[in-house]
Amino acid sequence: MKKLFTHQIRHALAIAAIAAMSALPLRADGDSVIVLAKDGTSYTAKIADVKRIDLGADALVISTNGDVSTTYQYSDVDRILIGADADGIEDITSGGNIAIWPTVVTDNLNIAGAEAGTPVKVYGINGSLVAAGTTAEGTLSLDLSSAPAGVCIVNVGTKTVKIIKK
Repeated sequence: MKKLFTHQIRHALAIAAIAAMSALPLRADGDSVIVLAKDGTSYTAKIADVKRIDLGADALVISTNGDVSTTYQYSDVDRILIGADADGIEDITSGGNIAIWPTVVTDNLNIAGAEAGTPVKVYGINGSLVAAGTTAEGTLSLDLSSAPAGVCIVNVGTKTVKIIKK
């Protein structure tokens, strides 16, 4: 069952990657492939520099024109953005190594890369506290499923990011 599920995910990723890369007009100044890992780290390469994207049985491999390959285990990948503006990564990360995702949230908001013990507060647009927590080692996941829909402000220590709660 797990093998079938992995195959289906790999197949869906391949179709999405092909569709995204073929449908986008390439702009050397901004279109990129960005891999966001669950630990909050990210990898960015300009599409023009990407030679190949291989979707293996257990891992994604991105090879660049300089014959440099980077491998990600599917279990470590949160998102793959194809055709994204590399400057737009600031919408996902709040600077430094702190990552906050997804920027449009339905249920859980994830925070990674902050020092353990860093306070996290999510405020509604009216200033009311929607959720709060404290980071530990790894990724903090805050349940926003009962929060009202709309724009929210996330404070992680001294970093601030805007998200949208659907």
